[in-house]
Amino acid sequence: MVTHLGVLQSQGLLDLWDDRRIGVGEDWYQQIQEAMAAASVTVLPVSANSF
Repeated sequence: MVTHLGVLQSQGLLDLWDDRRIGVGEDWYQQIQEAMAAASVTVLPVSANSF
């Protein structure tokens, strides 16, 4: 999915965010909360491999 959405991101049409943006030692919970507060849309992909 990220590969396909990356095309739109490279065109400046959206901004993808995932927890890989969180640096070592940063407050994981706080960073997630800030990202969700700034988001207009959230997509949560779930598959059988998620569990």
